[in-house]
Amino acid sequence: MAYLGNEPGLTNFVLGLDRFNGTGACTQFTLTRTIDDANALEVLVNSIQQDPISSYSVSGGLVTFTEAPSSGSNNIVVIYRSTATITFTNVTTAQIADGAVTSSKLASGVLPSTVAVFNTANAAFLQANSSSIAANTPSHVANSAAIYANGAFTAANAASAVDTTQNNSITVALNTSNAAFTTANNANANGSITAAKLDIKSANGVGAVILPAGTTAQRPSGTSGSIRYNSSTGQFEGYTTSAWGSIGGGATGGGNDTVFFLNSNTVTANYTITSGYNALSAGPITINANVTVNISNGANWVVV
Repeated sequence: MAYLGNEPGLTNFVLGLDRFNGTGACTQFTLTRTIDDANALEVLVNSIQQDPISSYSVSGGLVTFTEAPSSGSNNIVVIYRSTATITFTNVTTAQIADGAVTSSKLASGVLPSTVAVFNTANAAFLQANSSSIAANTPSHVANSAAIYANGAFTAANAASAVDTTQNNSITVALNTSNAAFTTANNANANGSITAAKLDIKSANGVGAVILPAGTTAQRPSGTSGSIRYNSSTGQFEGYTTSAWGSIGGGATGGGNDTVFFLNSNTVTANYTITSGYNALSAGPITINANVTVNISNGANWVVV
């Protein structure tokens, strides 16, 4: 069919109307269609057409009159002028345009969950790339040996050389990679170095452990079993249940001399020489005020 000017558009229009009974008091009535425009309706009360906006308003499918219509049976008539949404119960795929259906229009459970879709796609990817993954497995295994956790490492099939010339650093040279790293003692929290960590010897089976050292004034609070080097006396000493005492080292002197046996000349803390033991000191000896040296029966203290 030919048209003069633009071809008119097509729309769906379904004639419809609502009837309500006026009560003389009720001003609001619920429409059967969701309408928000008063101009989309033609409203008659007792067969008299009402003026939109001034006589009534519409919002969310609810018509509200400025004055309550008079009482009557079906004396309020609402005629729909706008198009209506037509609901189809049987729609074929051929009637739906591509991309016209959104996720909000689908019932719950119609499509698999996002996780399930991802897992399915991921499984296909892994299967397609399984040969590549298998080929790279030796690389993963080799790289795992390069991971160092908490300052510890394992060197497999490699000889290690440990240099213990400095207490505050240990250098480990790996023959297989010529790599080196330094572990600083001051990076460790106090008390974090266990006795097993101090059991160190050089690669050729000889060497020594460097003990904590300090002056007499720098002695820490005693804990039974503690050992240290006293730089004031030039002696090794250990702490028993009550005091620090020499644990060996013998005589000392200049160079390689072993001539002098050193002892302190002031008693600053209470001490008991137990029965069955003798003590020898080079005098003179000063016993501080309020300090007692108790010599048990069967014990002797000789000051020369």
